[in-house]
Amino acid sequence: MRRKDETINFVSEYTKQQNGESYEAYAEREDIANACIDAIQWADNTMLERVEKWLKLNLGKFVYTSAHSGKGKINPYYVIEALRKEIQN
Repeated sequence: MRRKDETINFVSEYTKQQNGESYEAYAEREDIANACIDAIQWADNTMLERVEKWLKLNLGKFVYTSAHSGKGKINPYYVIEALRKEIQN
């Protein structure tokens, strides 16, 4: 499932929990849905910016020289684990 679909599903389920049949209740649900979408997009963009910044600053630390080829290689496992720790802080 794509992130956009996840967002729509979350907002749909969340707004179903809101009661009321009046125009005001409908308008409030719409406001809540829009706020949820904005918040999810902001969080996603912020996380992507943090990941990009971290990669630019730290990726060089994970390069090692292969004994076979003599070329620099990156072990993705170590990069992912270090990035996960950074994001959780």
